[in-house]
Amino acid sequence: MPKRGERKDLTGMRFGRLLVESEAAPVTVFSGARIHRYYRWNCTCDCGNSCIVKSQELLAGKTVSCGCFANETRLANRKTHGLSKTRLYRVYTGMKTRCYNKRDPHYHSYGGRGIRVCDEWLHDFKSFYDWALSHGYDPDASPGACSIDRIDVDGDYSPDNCRFITMSEQAYNKTDSHLIYYKGEMVPISKVAKLEGISEKTIFSRVYRGQDPLKDIRKTRRSYATS
Repeated sequence: MPKRGERKDLTGMRFGRLLVESEAAPVTVFSGARIHRYYRWNCTCDCGNSCIVKSQELLAGKTVSCGCFANETRLANRKTHGLSKTRLYRVYTGMKTRCYNKRDPHYHSYGGRGIRVCDEWLHDFKSFYDWALSHGYDPDASPGACSIDRIDVDGDYSPDNCRFITMSEQAYNKTDSHLIYYKGEMVPISKVAKLEGISEKTIFSRVYRGQDPLKDIRKTRRSYATS
């Protein structure tokens, strides 16, 4: 499997029900001082539908159809699980609503950015439930003390990209809380911008270009120090 950021031509290859037809436009995102490029592919599903899928999802076996496989699994396993009134079920439905309901007030930060729920969980709450209980979910935790979080804020809701943490810890993993090295520690860009009197947009653009985000400020301070 190629490393993140490394392109491998998948044209003509088959992954489950998907046949890769051609390369789609890649997506470039950055988190803190790190830049990630995600290569994507135009795929045709055996059912006749078309979809665009990231390289790592195909190579890792996370996406094997346009979604029809998950639908068939849901229909085959449709039965009452007796857990619809649990707090974890509300976590599950909230996760899907943010990704697929355009009327949800948080959709623009999730589904609007291409964030999805993996095929394994999308129509199978029991699969999500079993994973949650074996990966740190505490049904007796106080509200806000056990919240689902995506490790890679640009990645999907999936077993290898999710964990349970406190709400205060989760706040530091949002897209508006990218961290940079500042005075010996990692600090959110929004906080550095306020402390240094420089716009967040300027810091983001410099980080994206691989420049020192505070270069002009440091140069000015050196000039004052020697005058």
